[in-house]
Amino acid sequence: MVGKNAPNYNLKRNLKIEHFGKIKANSFALVQPYLVAIYQDKSGPRVKTEQVGTGFLVNNNGCAILITAKHALFGHDGDEVPSKKSIFVGGSLKALRYLAGGGVVCVDQHDLAAVHVQEFGLEKCLPLGCLTDALPKVVTIHGHLARDFKRDKKLGLLRPAPRVYTNSRIEIEPGYVALRYPNGRNRNTDSGKKVMAPRPSGMSGCPMLDSDGLAENKLSIVGVFTDYRRERGIAFGEAATRVLALLDGRP
Repeated sequence: MVGKNAPNYNLKRNLKIEHFGKIKANSFALVQPYLVAIYQDKSGPRVKTEQVGTGFLVNNNGCAILITAKHALFGHDGDEVPSKKSIFVGGSLKALRYLAGGGVVCVDQHDLAAVHVQEFGLEKCLPLGCLTDALPKVVTIHGHLARDFKRDKKLGLLRPAPRVYTNSRIEIEPGYVALRYPNGRNRNTDSGKKVMAPRPSGMSGCPMLDSDGLAENKLSIVGVFTDYRRERGIAFGEAATRVLALLDGRP
């Protein structure tokens, strides 16, 4: 999906759609294999598994590290237990507390968290060099949308729903990356039809990417998506420099 407010490249509409189609296709090739959906069991008459966040794996000094939003693990009010959140490892759903090392979680004062996940091989991780302090003109977020998450009861499978959204970057205070995210005025990059943008619940913790770089088959992660303001029509997240500071143990 692409926002109508994305920059005008002086191309006919079909060529614009083709450009954004490349961004989406290359993001699926370069980013999707390294995304991790985060789940939580909701209690009730019957236990129900819900997808609550997204993370991505990076290689930090030979260790597989899951980067995500802090609230995807602790909840928006900080009253949830991260060790009870689950991810798929080796074909099965495992709570973080059952991972090797107990799923050690590192956080800082920002909305970021890093989890050491020994069960993932380094081939499942992006190189740390993908994170950059660049501020591109256009930003893509690529995560899993909770609204479209499916549970296949017959096969006993969980099917997260990948979602790619692209729009122009807007200026915001230092330490954050933001992009336009209007409720309307968007186009589906597959059909070119005007569509309403869904609330990006479940995408918190996903990477924010340099869109034009993706169109050229180059991967640059400029931030971690954490929040959305419908009334302002923006989505934003923590800058990649804050992720690097977290991994370095710096404030």
